[in-house]
Amino acid sequence: MIKEFTVPKFPGFYESVFTPNFENQLEDDIKDYCNCEIIAEAICDIFIDHFNHDTYEEDVGRVYADYFVNGLQSRLKNVELVDVKVTRPRYYNYETDKLHIKVALSEQDMDILNNDLKDKKFAKIVECEFVDSPGFMSYHSNDVTHWPQDVRDEKFDNIKLGYLMDYVLTKATDDGSYEKAITEHVHERVILYNHINYDTLIKEVKNNLLEKYLIHIDVDKLDYNSFLTKAYIDEINNMVVVGENEWL
Repeated sequence: MIKEFTVPKFPGFYESVFTPNFENQLEDDIKDYCNCEIIAEAICDIFIDHFNHDTYEEDVGRVYADYFVNGLQSRLKNVELVDVKVTRPRYYNYETDKLHIKVALSEQDMDILNNDLKDKKFAKIVECEFVDSPGFMSYHSNDVTHWPQDVRDEKFDNIKLGYLMDYVLTKATDDGSYEKAITEHVHERVILYNHINYDTLIKEVKNNLLEKYLIHIDVDKLDYNSFLTKAYIDEINNMVVVGENEWL
């Protein structure tokens, strides 16, 4: 059976651990091969302007979902990842980005979920998470006995299933929390520099930056395995190069 759930603890991208704030690291990387701070800062600004937030967020969502579902497999032996989708709110005043994961579940998996649904610890989580508070009205009962008692039920929606999946994954972790581990996993595997549009970046560097500066770059110091693509390195090779002491 195919079911979709929304991950309740996914922090989104607005002022979160997944906000792509890489300006400092980018400046350090550029200064490693460009011996002029002004030009390094200018190149840094251009890189940021050509960062593709859409592909970055899709990449984060996919890596996060892979880790999440792999963690579930310690208890749900037959669960398989089917699809991943990231949605963004129109305004960030009341909500943030959401991660939706679609999975295939076996009958045995759903029986396990139904058993976990009856856990007292899960009932306590629901009681706390879905209680009404000033400025917040829950659309879901905070009494789990008022929920459908079978995940196969169409009324057992993506929000309810998301909290149940979160509970299953939390139970499967050694320290009772997966958030730190999943964050580190995403940071290790999602490379920010892979989401820069190098084609348009190169044109801007050549057309705008070189009009103001003659650039001295030690090409031998470039790290081919870092954030620079071979195409970009070739373009740098073609730039005007002057001696170290010949800055204008």
